[in-house]
Amino acid sequence: MWRLLLNIYTRHVEMPTQSRITKRMTTAIRISTTDRPSPEHVQRLFKQTDWADTRSLEGIAIMLEHSSLCISMWDGESLIGFARALSDGVYRAYLDDVVIDEAYRGRGLGRQLLEAVSDHLQDIEQISLLCAESRIPFYTKFGFELSDITYMQRRYD
Repeated sequence: MWRLLLNIYTRHVEMPTQSRITKRMTTAIRISTTDRPSPEHVQRLFKQTDWADTRSLEGIAIMLEHSSLCISMWDGESLIGFARALSDGVYRAYLDDVVIDEAYRGRGLGRQLLEAVSDHLQDIEQISLLCAESRIPFYTKFGFELSDITYMQRRYD
């Protein structure tokens, strides 16, 4: 099972863009588990959220080091998407920090990022995540459903 999480995974996506002359062109968007982004890259994306905008570079570096799976989405050298998971490799995985750069939202890239995550976690018995209520319709497209289990947390702020 761990072999699944450690396999090299790269998917190329053709994304239409427009030049100044309004010609249709395509840019290769790269999705990878091997190109680990720097903490600075990830922090830039997190600053665009309301749930991770205060995370420190030091904390992000530790997070990247200890996550079971990190999937990054790149447009050239620019990190434009990120997701990570923590997993035991068999029974449980927790999906967290799914984010697409503001400038790239609305183009279906979040769907492609979640498809890549799903490919990697396909043999896991149960995948859990927390999300804002507004994001529920997005995640239900990938088979997630509301749980009747009460969520509890302990914070050490």
